This record gives sequence, C-alpha cells and structure tokens, in this order.
Amino acid sequence: MLKAYNRQYDQYMKLKVMLKNNLISLLDQTFPGINSLFQSSPRKSDGHEKWVDFTLKFWHCESVTNVSQKSFAERYQRWCKKSGYNYSATKAQTIYSFAAEIISTLPKIDAVRQLIINAIAQLNTITETLSATQRANSLWGAFAGVDAPPYQSRTFEAKKRNISKRGSPFLRKTLFQIMKTYLQHAPVNEPMYQFLDRKRSEGKNYYIYMMAGANKFLRIYYGTVMAYLKQLDSAS
Repeated sequence: MLKAYNRQYDQYMKLKVMLKNNLISLLDQTFPGINSLFQSSPRKSDGHEKWVDFTLKFWHCESVTNVSQKSFAERYQRWCKKSGYNYSATKAQTIYSFAAEIISTLPKIDAVRQLIINAIAQLNTITETLSATQRANSLWGAFAGVDAPPYQSRTFEAKKRNISKRGSPFLRKTLFQIMKTYLQHAPVNEPMYQFLDRKRSEGKNYYIYMMAGANKFLRIYYGTVMAYLKQLDSAS
C-alpha cells in the first residue's frame, strides 16, 4: 500500500508542477509576478498556497487598482479572514503598490478570468489530493500501534490518550527496543537520541517520550523506504 501511495504521490507531484507553471504563465499576462509576493508556507489543512487562493479573487492587477488603496486593504482583510489566512496591513500596501506599477497584456474580461479560475481549480484539486496522500505515512504509526486512538463521544473529545496498541505488537516491541538502545548508548550526534534526550529533559513521562521517539523514528524510516523504492523505480 505504501509503495502504491508513493508512486501516486510522484505522479501527482509532476502534475502539480505542470499545473502551477500553467497558472503562473497565465498570470504573467494579467498580474505578472504576483506569486513572488507571498512567502507563507502551504496551509496544513489542505495544502493550499496563499498566492493561489489570492489570485482566485484578485486575478488581474486591475482587480486591485480599480479601487483606492484603503478600499483594497479592507477587501484584502475580509478575504484573509474568510479564507483563513493572516492579514497584514503592510502586505496589503505592498500588493497595491506592486499592482500599480505593472502592465498586463490581457484585458480584464470574463473570458480571461474563466481561464484563470479553471487553472486554479485544477491546481487546488491536485494540491488537496497531494495533501491527503502525504498523510499516508500515518499508516506506519497505526500498524505499529503507537498512534493515539480516537476517543470521542458527542461533543467530548479526549485530549490525553494512550497509544492504541492496534496493529503489530512485534513491531511495537521492536520500536521500543530501538528507543532503549538509543538511550543506553547515548550517541550525542544522533538526531534521534537528541530528540529523546530533549523530551526526557523536559520532564515528559517515560512512555510519552518513548512513544514520541517511536513515531519520529517511523517517519524517518518511512522517508528512507520511499527514497529507496523511488530509486528502484528509476533503475527499472
């Protein structure tokens, strides 16, 4: 299953790059360079990038400059709040000044707007798919039984939960033995030991930092396996 996820992820990534380049190419004719003004990380919930969602509403430089700077700042603030992004008055001013200085080569008409809307819809769809696929590495934790089990009743949801202990008890035992080995040998330059030692020094409960270490180790192992499988696919 993990190998299948990895292959699909690679295909989705290639498609995302193509769709992103297509959108930038279109925006270069309506709002050139707008993507370079946003440096925030993708949204964790769905992988959306702020500049992409921004251009869904402000797809043409004239969408910004056809109102006063104050009016745009208010519209931008409302958009940020509605879309779940942080608002900055300085950023609003930067965008407005930037839009006032550039020249578009395509007019602000519905036909052009529809092209951009379609390009954004395609890009966001593949982005959401990628975001969901990236969560496949949680399969490792579930299989090992070191993930926290769901525990919810009506509106109550537990905040402190033990590990689920579902999946393979042998893998779970192996993981805890690996964590014990790190602690016993204390390799100071090893990131896994540094992580465990930091959690321990914070006063965390023994099982809490051992479980956290096991999950971190699984993520590292998952990345290593995926890189190896990708290498095999490239060689075949």
